[in-house]
Amino acid sequence: MLNEKELQKLRRRLEEERERLRNHILELGEMLRLGDREIGSAEDDADIAARTISYDGLLALMESEQETLAEVETALQAIEEGTYGRCVSCGREIEPARLEARPYARRCIVCQEREA
Repeated sequence: MLNEKELQKLRRRLEEERERLRNHILELGEMLRLGDREIGSAEDDADIAARTISYDGLLALMESEQETLAEVETALQAIEEGTYGRCVSCGREIEPARLEARPYARRCIVCQEREA
């Protein structure tokens, strides 16, 4: 079980990660908006294909960051509710080393491996 000091350390890390993700999502959104405005009629098929690949990559990265942000916010909510550190699948305590490596983990290693 996590002691109060460990829990507060993980809370701070989650809050910092939430802020980083929010900023990165805003930056990616701006990059996507700029990419939309830069498409011109003078581009050939190769230019358009390259821009599409880049746009799709940015969009995929933004979606991934949004998913991670949702996981971080869920972990912060669990801290507030007093359920943080419990596996959502089996109810057992998530190993402290796993939470240290991935503070927004929702499952213990055994259950996570079953899900994969």
